[in-house]
Amino acid sequence: MTFLSNILLMVHLFSMALGIGVGISIAVVSAGVGDVASDAGKAMLGALKKLQRIGRGAVILLWLTGIAMVVISYPDPAGLGATFMLKIAAVVVLTGAVFYAGTLGPKVAAGDAGARALGKKLGMLGGAMSTLALILAVLTFS
Repeated sequence: MTFLSNILLMVHLFSMALGIGVGISIAVVSAGVGDVASDAGKAMLGALKKLQRIGRGAVILLWLTGIAMVVISYPDPAGLGATFMLKIAAVVVLTGAVFYAGTLGPKVAAGDAGARALGKKLGMLGGAMSTLALILAVLTFS
């Protein structure tokens, strides 16, 4: 089981790095989108759509590997304590933010300033939750 646990941990950490990198990339690209109706704006929105798909995939992979690691290594996850439960809460909020932000693309593409502002807020929330989840994971498992 140790070999499998190590593989799962490596994939989990890679997915976390990928998700955080995509989140930063989305923030940088989003800040550079001016007029969404221009050719450059449409191209940047296309890149954002691809980045969002990668980010959603990273979150799904994080859930799958995280659940597998807990099932393999901790038969009673409730015994992991409050920091683990708070970590899971942060990951649930992060997951919701990532998937909800992904639904805003058509509104942003149509020029909806409110959807664009909400997307930025969801991005900040996602960044905060990923940081919190990382801190709580270190506190839980070290």
